[in-house]
Amino acid sequence: MTELLAALTEYVQVLSSSAESTSRAEDRSKYTSHLAAAALMYMHALMDNREGLKSVVSSESRAFGWNYLSDTEGAAAEKAFSRFSALAEML
Repeated sequence: MTELLAALTEYVQVLSSSAESTSRAEDRSKYTSHLAAAALMYMHALMDNREGLKSVVSSESRAFGWNYLSDTEGAAAEKAFSRFSALAEML
């Protein structure tokens, strides 16, 4: 669980940094939505609610597929999510 929480923390840090540095106004609300979902993922992880965590991860995977995040900030967020979601799926 420690590795999972570390990857989730890294994902949140990347999202926060990307949201602050993006020059694309249309991406800011997407980062806010991803940060809100990350809060739910923290809750489920800390409560050891694996089904709830997997449900939010699945929703976020679809969200990344539907809502492209631009530039290097978006690529960094998607990469961090990919690392985290791979760990979450092994639960």
